Amino acid sequence: MTEHQILRKTHEMSMAASAYRAKHSEAQTVKLLIAGFTGSLKGWWDNYLTQDQRSYILNLRAANSNKLKVKYKLSKAYIFKKLIRPSKSPWSCAAFYVQNASEIERGEPMMVINYKPLNKVLKWIRYPLPNKS
Repeated sequence: MTEHQILRKTHEMSMAASAYRAKHSEAQTVKLLIAGFTGSLKGWWDNYLTQDQRSYILNLRAANSNKLKVKYKLSKAYIFKKLIRPSKSPWSCAAFYVQNASEIERGEPMMVINYKPLNKVLKWIRYPLPNKS
């Protein structure tokens, strides 16, 4: 498998995980990604990565447990303030948190919603989301 094929497959898995993440927990999403390695990337996972590299990949999310608690608390606060709402819509978009200098100064990360997949589907509409005018 060439490096380009590995990158392409990893990108596909990342996109699938993003879609899966909309309705499932982060732990379930990580399990899905690991399960993805049993396919065409299994050889790469077994033969090219050292045990340390594998451990690093598997422990990335475990190291962020405090951040996860903060994000959960922020999400609940946003729901309480009615800035966001829970949805089971198939058109929901992935949300993530960024922590730039201003967010670090403020003390909490900022939620960002990726509308790109929805805008692709709504391409025929003149004003894709978000449009504030």
